[in-house]
Amino acid sequence: MDYKGPPKMTKQEIYDFITEMKIARICTKNKDGSIHSIPVWYLVDGENIIVFTPETSQKAKNIRRNRKLSILIDNQDLQSKGVIIYGESDEGVVATEEEALTLFRRYMDEDHAQKYMKGSQKLATWIKFTIKPYKFASFDYHKDEVYRKAMSGE
Repeated sequence: MDYKGPPKMTKQEIYDFITEMKIARICTKNKDGSIHSIPVWYLVDGENIIVFTPETSQKAKNIRRNRKLSILIDNQDLQSKGVIIYGESDEGVVATEEEALTLFRRYMDEDHAQKYMKGSQKLATWIKFTIKPYKFASFDYHKDEVYRKAMSGE
């Protein structure tokens, strides 16, 4: 039993993968030291990850208090693959309508994106956080022949 775990992804594979996926789980540190983890929509902008959140949300408060955070993006398949991104956020800025639309267009058609943007503006002031990754941990069971053989009963 010398299994060392699944192979890692290359940097290109990581960015291809996170660009393809739709949901990330962002983890920030609460005031009491516990971890706040919540699913978010996101954008990939070059090497950065962009998330939007209401100004008064717990994650916004946490990021402003401690800009270091982690993000998990995975595919949840039986032969899963995923990436943990360790990064540092900027201080956040109020998101413009066009920035919000860019996010919403990733998840829905233009008509719904326009409606969603207008509705979201009625609910809160949205803050855009740009996260610069400084470390990645990745796993890709799809590339793991040892795992596939073991799980197939061979």
